[in-house]
Amino acid sequence: MLKKSLWVAGSLVLLVFAAVMVYGYYFQILSPFPAKKQLISEINKLFPEAAASKIQDTITLDKKHVFVPYISKGDKYGASSWAWNQRKWELESINTTGEPQLWKINLEDPSTYYFTWNMDPDSKLSDGKFYMLRDRGFFITDGKEHYLPRIQMEKNISFQTKPYGVLKIPREWVVVLNSFIDQGTSKNDQLNFGWVPYDSNNKVLSPKDLIGNGFSNYGDHIEMVRFLAKDEIE
Repeated sequence: MLKKSLWVAGSLVLLVFAAVMVYGYYFQILSPFPAKKQLISEINKLFPEAAASKIQDTITLDKKHVFVPYISKGDKYGASSWAWNQRKWELESINTTGEPQLWKINLEDPSTYYFTWNMDPDSKLSDGKFYMLRDRGFFITDGKEHYLPRIQMEKNISFQTKPYGVLKIPREWVVVLNSFIDQGTSKNDQLNFGWVPYDSNNKVLSPKDLIGNGFSNYGDHIEMVRFLAKDEIE
């Protein structure tokens, strides 16, 4: 009888412990986001080349993801992405040039995709357009011909009013991306993201007009938004 009671008591202890662990995992209390000095210290510790000296802002995307633009000691503009992971705030990506990136917070949910950037306000950049593209395609399977129409969607952005910031992708883009996910479309057929920068005279700028030497550490959820050539846009 005593052994049975001990077994029951032990089982209850294990059950309570498991419940506490599950609750802690799914309903964990987040620590406050680090102060600016701590952010600078962490960036420079992990990526000394960043040489961060000033945090411009902290932009919360959701309770577990924060975008942090910064200025380096050489007066260059960079960007960092932070995520709550394993019970602590972690630096998910660093971009020392500040060029646009796409942050896919939940890879399976396009409504959580954000463009992020931190451009030099003294550069020639005035406005820009973000694009979501897919080229036309044609293939044959089981003797059947399949045609893939071109997809081109764009979103205007003013860098004069927002030299740094975040932009959630448009709802129309989300609908298209979800259709790809629902169909289980192969990665080769997925859409690509790019951008075209313009000066105040609506002249297209080249990468050398905007971005000097630098590096980026993208992480699993960060995608480069590449410069698009004129012949890539219709």
